[in-house]
Amino acid sequence: MSDYVQSDLFAATASKLQQFERWKQTAEGRHTCSLFMRLACGLYKGGRRRIGAKAIVERIRWHYNVRRGRGASWKVNNNHTAYLARWAMSRRPELAGVFATRAVGRPDAKQRVYIIKPEAKTA
Repeated sequence: MSDYVQSDLFAATASKLQQFERWKQTAEGRHTCSLFMRLACGLYKGGRRRIGAKAIVERIRWHYNVRRGRGASWKVNNNHTAYLARWAMSRRPELAGVFATRAVGRPDAKQRVYIIKPEAKTA
């Protein structure tokens, strides 16, 4: 059995948040945040108490494809999905806890991953 020290999977977390904060200030970001909030609140008012942030982002993408057509240059980065959910929950108290979230940040130490090679078959 050999071991391999995996690189830090969360090394870019701070920069992803910074990217989200910058994007949120753009016209596209403000419009996307507005749509995300409107859809999340609509789902909540409709009785949903667990909402998938990714489902809302995909719904927004669908909206832009249908409304603006294939040539539309609008996009939303997948990295923004978790931050959109956190942003919505921070802005609207009734949404607190409706999105499942995971801890974001760098682990204190690198994880040790063991790679098990398959045994060679004997004839």
